[in-house]
This record gives sequence, structure tokens and C-alpha cells, in this order.
Amino acid sequence: MEPAQPTPSECCSLTVLQQESIAALSRAAVSEMMKMTNISLQGIHIPPAEGLIQPVGDAIAKWNLQMAPEKVESYILSSVHLAVTIYGYMEPNVQCQIALYAFCTFCVDDFIPDTRALEEFATRLCAGKPQLDPLLGGLAEVLACMPDFYLPYAAQAIVISTIQFVNSTAFDKNTRSMTLHDHAILFPEYRRIANGIGEAFTVFAWDKHAFPDISSFVQVVPDVMRFLCYANDVFSFYKEERAGEQNNYMHDLSTVTRKDVSSVMFDVVQDVAACLHRARAVLDGDALDVLEHFIQGYTFFHFTIPRYEVHRYLDVDHFLPSDNRERTATETALFR
Repeated sequence: MEPAQPTPSECCSLTVLQQESIAALSRAAVSEMMKMTNISLQGIHIPPAEGLIQPVGDAIAKWNLQMAPEKVESYILSSVHLAVTIYGYMEPNVQCQIALYAFCTFCVDDFIPDTRALEEFATRLCAGKPQLDPLLGGLAEVLACMPDFYLPYAAQAIVISTIQFVNSTAFDKNTRSMTLHDHAILFPEYRRIANGIGEAFTVFAWDKHAFPDISSFVQVVPDVMRFLCYANDVFSFYKEERAGEQNNYMHDLSTVTRKDVSSVMFDVVQDVAACLHRARAVLDGDALDVLEHFIQGYTFFHFTIPRYEVHRYLDVDHFLPSDNRERTATETALFR
């Protein structure tokens, strides 16, 4: 039985929501999203992560990061987990490249480099100048290798998406106190696409060796990148609300639509389902098979990594295949 959807009277003002109400809203939204998208985790195959940890760690060690070793290890584990769950159908060398990229973006998202380093990333990248933070220098090296794995258009799309992400991360940090005008109706999506890095993680799904013809998948990129961003917002809602974060897509939409956040949450769930429905209708053959593996892994990733705290409000085991539960519990413990 599906959990009952919270009523507007229970969830209309998130500034006064108790933790139970936040959990109830998140639980209902994620459950509805799983139902509307018809995503099943039964039969999912996740390759072992152990073989990827060493090469990823060795590559990152060369960057001489100014981070505590235990923090580096935590980010490596999360990045490898992302690579093997979302892109588990790909060759190990491609997974390694994606894990290195994910490591950098996780760190940027958590503001490991300072604001000035983030603000100057794009101009220094274009000018061939050294980056102001060794992490961003590592990211520049990773981007330079993208043509080895992806077609020219896709590789450049990854670079552009990354520049937007880093630039938008600095922008969001500097404008936390900015008041969003309720007539700026296009701004929430403008900001979400820029800071969501969805395009990069979308085109990662189809590497040039398996898909040498970009026309076999490129038309779904706009829908899949939005699917990734919006689904992430649904999964992240609980964590961000508990942390008091309101500078995000859900609250931006609430402002410009003049709806309560609970209503917006379910509007976004509908958008998630619509994006995936269109993408499935466009693709066929191997490209469609990849999409299904990709979204299955994307969902599994959010269910199993503590970063999103899904396990705090949802019975994750209800969705996971029984043969993955023990392994998932073991691997999840590594990330804490």
C-alpha cells in the first residue's frame, strides 16, 4: 500500500514543519515517483567496487590535494559507488574516468575550493593557466581526457556543463541572501540546469566506443538531464529541509508559482515522470537499454548512499532486490 500523501495543512509551511512531516512528505513523494516512472530495482546488477578504488585513489594522489586523508577517502568511496551503480554496465576504464569526475564535483558541491578559485575556474581553463586550487587542477586534467571516451560534441558538452556547474556553485554561494522575485518565473529552471550538472552525467551514459553515432541518443539529452536534476531534488528534499536549506529548486518554484512546497514537490514528481516517458519514447534498441540501466542505477545510488539520507524516511529494503540487501548494507556502512 502506498503511504498516504500529506495534506497541504500538514506541509504548507516548511519553516514550521516537524521532522515527522518532512519525512512523511519525502516518503510520499519518492514512493509516488517510483510508481509514476515505473522504475524497478529488481534484477539490478552492480559490479564490485573494489577494483576501482585503487586506480581512482592513485590518480587523485597525484593531485596533491590539501585535504585530510580520511576526507579524501570518503569522497573516493562515494565517487566509486556512483560509477559502479549508475554506470555499472560500462567498461572499467570509463567508470574510472567518471569516478574521478564525480570526486571533483562532489568536492566542488561541498565548497572544498574557495569562492575565488571557483569564480576563476572557467577563465583559467580557457586561458590554459594553472588553477588556484589543486582540486580544480585535477578537474581540468579530467576534462582534458574526455575526448578519449566521448564523441567530440559530447566531450565538449561535458566541459560546458562543468563550467556552468562550477560558476553556478560560486554564484549560489555569493547570492544566498538574494530574494527571488515571484515574477522571475524562468529563473528557477535556469539556475537548476546550470548548477545541476545534469548534461554531463547524462552524456556519460553513452560512450563513443559503444555508441559511435551521436544521433542514436542525443535527442533525449534535454529530458534525461532534467530527469536527473528533478529526481535528485526529490531525493535530496529531506536532507536539505533538515539542514534548513531553502536556496534550492523546490523553494524557488514555490516562490514563483505561489504554491506551497508540498504541492510543488508533487508537481516536480510529475515532471520527472514526463521527462522519462518522453526519453523512453524516443530511444530504441541498445540506446534504450542503456537508458533503463542508467536510471535504475541512478535510483539505486540515491537509495544506498547516506549523503541523501533516504534510509531515514523510507524503507529502502522494500525497493531493493533481496540478493542486494546484505551487500548494500555492507557497502553503505563504508560511506558513513
